[in-house]
Amino acid sequence: MADEQSDDQERSHEATPQKIQKAREKGDVPVSTEAHTAAAYLGLLIGLSVVGAGTVELAGARLKSFMSRPESFLDSSLSGAAIFRAATDIGAAILPLLLFPMAAVLASLFAQNAFAFAPSKLEPKFSRISIPSNAKQKFGPKGIAEFTRSLLKLTFVIAVAGFAALGAFTTLPGFVHLDAGPLSGALYKQELSLLALFFVASATIAAIDLPWRRFEHAKRNRMSFEDIKKENKDSEGDPYIKSARRDRARAAAQRNQMLEVPKADVILVNPTHYAVALKWDRQKGGAPTCVAKGVDEVARRIREVAAEAGVPIRRDPPTTRSIYELVEVGDEIRREHYAAVAAAIHFAERMRTRARGYDWSQR
Repeated sequence: MADEQSDDQERSHEATPQKIQKAREKGDVPVSTEAHTAAAYLGLLIGLSVVGAGTVELAGARLKSFMSRPESFLDSSLSGAAIFRAATDIGAAILPLLLFPMAAVLASLFAQNAFAFAPSKLEPKFSRISIPSNAKQKFGPKGIAEFTRSLLKLTFVIAVAGFAALGAFTTLPGFVHLDAGPLSGALYKQELSLLALFFVASATIAAIDLPWRRFEHAKRNRMSFEDIKKENKDSEGDPYIKSARRDRARAAAQRNQMLEVPKADVILVNPTHYAVALKWDRQKGGAPTCVAKGVDEVARRIREVAAEAGVPIRRDPPTTRSIYELVEVGDEIRREHYAAVAAAIHFAERMRTRARGYDWSQR
């Protein structure tokens, strides 16, 4: 027990998504069977409310038809076929009613994200039949906690069942004097009331059990600092994680450079496949700087942002491709680009001047 407490203290960090996924692959998912039970009661309650009366009537008619031919039981060659046919007919009659709880349980599984196929669960393990191992599980702290929960749940269920039985004993004697029609309706309402009571009871248990199961799952998969370091180290060698990290870095870089496009002095294009955004700080001097560049989709986005911000766009395929290939974002252009970029900046200044309503070239 001391070792378990020490281990719990070391594993004080919440599980990472990778750890949760690995646990899921092993079949370790936080699922409450009590929620499935509540869902089944709810589905049966809805089914009885929707198709219950018709289903019971149809099943009764099939059973009555079967019981009206007692001679089929006397002939051994026919009794088996008759029983099978009757069971098939009655099963087909009540099948629509059974579909409702089945659908409700499936909905509970989806809601808890409890679908997990784990082949390792099918592998034979001697620890499952080991007497010392089972004794440790049954009589250890976890076993005692599970026993306590089961005992409390059983006590609650017995109390609810006793309450339901007490109510039935007080109402059923009044059904003795009812005719067949009113009697069936009264029994139908009584059945719905009992199912509603059982649903409320099971839903109450599920409302307590589900958070507890999730808490246990989170506690069981907690990690120590060393576990996290080892996982990160192992992840470094995963090509999928590396690729995802590169994609995220590339997307972040593109978002950042798009923020610089409206601040550029001019955009050089190729005209559709390449685009570079240049900015010249006149106060600091020096050569113009490439603040953004891209090809195809990124180039199209640069042109769109520039057009929205009113940044002049100039077509210069040779210079555009050369700057794209030789100059990184954040670096100054090379000497061989000076003349073409100076012409582009002069062009941009004239465009801005015309936009303000005055053309300096006419002076």
